[in-house]
Amino acid sequence: MSDNRLNDNEISALLKAFDEVNETNASSLKQSTTFKALLISINIYFFSFVSIYFLSVNGLIDTPGQALENEGLRSALSARSHVIFWILSILNISAYFNIGFRTVCLTVFIYVLNTVIDNIVLFYELLSFEHRPYVTSFVFSLPLTLVGVVWMGIVFQNGVDREGT
Repeated sequence: MSDNRLNDNEISALLKAFDEVNETNASSLKQSTTFKALLISINIYFFSFVSIYFLSVNGLIDTPGQALENEGLRSALSARSHVIFWILSILNISAYFNIGFRTVCLTVFIYVLNTVIDNIVLFYELLSFEHRPYVTSFVFSLPLTLVGVVWMGIVFQNGVDREGT
């Protein structure tokens, strides 16, 4: 049998061939600090909402005055927490792979706008910092998320667009 080992020249040729591919892929993943900060803050915001909701529903944190005793509010928040989990997953995946990120941002914007309007119209009389502090703080801070999603969609740098310029 012959010796099938690679020599240094062959190894360097392979590394040079794949080096160009790595530079192309890495350059498409560079984003601004503003974008990264917005993405992280939106992830933390929605993750904290979902966590607080599930902890309060399961009785692991104290909620004053049985904050989620209203069945309509509880079912709406349960459905929204599941939907926002999947939307946030899709948002992070599309940001990582640079595939349809602005479309996903538009979807998140429409969903959050719908949620803001629903919360104000349907649950306005149920919102109280005294009895439902977690839910009320989420509802009143949700419009800031609208601004964050729009801003994130604006500052997103698509790797394909930057290669042409």
